Amino acid sequence: MLAALVTDLAFNCRSLAAAFRAIQWEAPPLWLGLLAAGSPACYTLGCLTLGRWSDHLGRRVSAVSGLGLTALFILAHYLATGVWQLVIFASLSGAGLSLFWPTVSAWFSDLAAGTRRGLNRALGNFNVAWSSGMVLGALLGGGLYRLIGPGTFLVLVGLVSLVALGLFWVPQVPRTSGAAEAQQDEAPWVPPEITARFLLSARLVSFLAWFMTGVNLTILPKLASVLGMPESQTGVAIAAYYVTVVAFFWVGRNSSRWQYRRWPIALPVPLAVVGMSGVAAARSLPFFVFGCLIAGACTALAASTALYYALHGRAEGRAASTAIHEAVVGLGAVAGAIVSGFVAEAMTVRLGLEASLRGCFLLVAALAILIGLAQVVAWQVMRRSSAKPAQ
Repeated sequence: MLAALVTDLAFNCRSLAAAFRAIQWEAPPLWLGLLAAGSPACYTLGCLTLGRWSDHLGRRVSAVSGLGLTALFILAHYLATGVWQLVIFASLSGAGLSLFWPTVSAWFSDLAAGTRRGLNRALGNFNVAWSSGMVLGALLGGGLYRLIGPGTFLVLVGLVSLVALGLFWVPQVPRTSGAAEAQQDEAPWVPPEITARFLLSARLVSFLAWFMTGVNLTILPKLASVLGMPESQTGVAIAAYYVTVVAFFWVGRNSSRWQYRRWPIALPVPLAVVGMSGVAAARSLPFFVFGCLIAGACTALAASTALYYALHGRAEGRAASTAIHEAVVGLGAVAGAIVSGFVAEAMTVRLGLEASLRGCFLLVAALAILIGLAQVVAWQVMRRSSAKPAQ
């Protein structure tokens, strides 16, 4: 858990520090979008190509290797002399993390108690850990950069290196322990086609949630700068987004009532619409915090359901399954960053900078409605196709 917390703390802090440095160099919105997109883009590609390595090489080797590469490329941020260099080093740091996160997700699953409740609790603890790191990283990124500027990257290199060393003391569990069978024995058996239906709907809202996260990390620092808000207040607003995530994860870790229920995969859509509309209209810190708190609830539900359905019922190939999950996360963040940066850049001439930045949050609200419609269509199609053999 500590590894997940500190790693996300460091990486979220890195994202904000890189954005603040690029803004100081007067980077336009499109370059900010590329900066925010580079890391999740390489992360997604890495998950699809490298994410399953830990099923063959072992959890510890893959996780430590990923953190070593990440620390190296964060150090390169400190040496950067232009925005284009920040984009390259941010992208490479995301590639390093693609060896870490699928591995650690599967590692937590290996350490579960071998029951459905054990898996839920293990993943709940994991989600609480990484989301707490995001909160602390946002707060630290705003405050620390204001104090020491680019020296923030050196502090983060030290943190990531300590995590890599700490992983040598985490036990590894044989991956043939029959956890999937134990999960199914504890609760009524769920047909694979039902799990597939829930998994697809959960992945749709997972894409939405991380698209929204990409927009937040790209546009919110720039909008806050335009409004004259200091870096520390920007960090508070982004931290509020993850505070709700932590709270939802903490409550859900001890409950199984949400499993195989439709409301946790449907509710993220209206939450995203309300939250992003609130951020689009905000002009001061309290209103930014309000919108981010609501939007964070969307991310909490999407992340919980998508990861649970990706792992439930699997004894083998867990790293491969979580790699697909993490690829959806990365793809959403990439799309959010690039699309919002491009839209803001293109619309600035017609609407002005502030209006174009606010319009990006309304774009997320519109996407949420489309995702909701896609969920309904996909659910009905899959239900009918699974019912055909019984006829």
